[in-house]
Amino acid sequence: MEREWQNVTIEEIASRIAMGPFGSDIKTDNFVLAGVPVIRGGNLTSGRFHGSDFVFLTEQKADELENANAFPGDLVFTHRGTLGQVGLIPAEPFKRYIVSQSQMKLTCNPELPGLPKPIADLFPGSFQQSRLGEIPKGWKDCTLEDLSMLNPATWQKQKRPATINYVDLSNTKWGVIEVVKSFAQQDAPSRAQRILQPGDTIVGTVRPGNGSYAFIFEEGLTGSTGFAVLHPLRVEYAELVYFAVTAAENIEALSHVADGGAYPAVRPEIVAATRVIKADDAIIKSFSHLTGPLLAKIAENESESRTLAALRDALLPKLISGELRVKDAERFIGNCA
Repeated sequence: MEREWQNVTIEEIASRIAMGPFGSDIKTDNFVLAGVPVIRGGNLTSGRFHGSDFVFLTEQKADELENANAFPGDLVFTHRGTLGQVGLIPAEPFKRYIVSQSQMKLTCNPELPGLPKPIADLFPGSFQQSRLGEIPKGWKDCTLEDLSMLNPATWQKQKRPATINYVDLSNTKWGVIEVVKSFAQQDAPSRAQRILQPGDTIVGTVRPGNGSYAFIFEEGLTGSTGFAVLHPLRVEYAELVYFAVTAAENIEALSHVADGGAYPAVRPEIVAATRVIKADDAIIKSFSHLTGPLLAKIAENESESRTLAALRDALLPKLISGELRVKDAERFIGNCA
């Protein structure tokens, strides 16, 4: 009797889906000779898990990265860089792993025994050659120019808004916009020209190895001309563009081709020429559906963090000088919440 298969979403079979840590959470000086292995792209080739050539973190560091812990039976797959890599974590020899910043892990509902293996086998089973190596059959090797528009909108000096909310390279680090500075039109820096829209990805072209990149959620922001701005041609391309251009290996590649003495830089066209593997539209939409809410939550946390930092900077001097009492500050914060 033939088995009847049902079409379901990943959410319906998953008990947990989580992304790897930010690149800044794992640095080379965290690596040790033995401990908890880190799963990287090389461990997920040809649709299978390969348990060799690991780097390791201490047990303590692995505990700090709780959301990135993966265990036997979990599926691990890449969400940026070389897409299509997938593997099922075996029962031996390690009891837990850490997924890298380019990966996601899927823990299946334990009430559905034996499910991870069929899912792994349903990932692309045939491959074709491309400039980027083997890619799933039917996928395309393209560039970000095929998915996004480079620097689509710029303020003319005489048409800039009365208030400019400015995003600079120095305040944008590893996916986080730490500070947004507001200027009156006449006081704004001359580099405040790039019009930013929700869904855009910004990547610093000056010293690209510094990781001055971010995904834009807020309306009304203006970026420095030191950014390459990538505006997705379709809404569902936004997350793919972001994760592809900010993949650790791509940022490293951009830093290697940067030139210019004291301020090595790359031309924006070089950023837009980043090669990327394009899946079919259905997969891209699913990817956007999964990762979009995660990026939105990150942006929400960033906004709250900036608000708290502004409150701290405003209240702390008054508390230290005695101009404001602790109870007054607590009441003020409560009113702002």
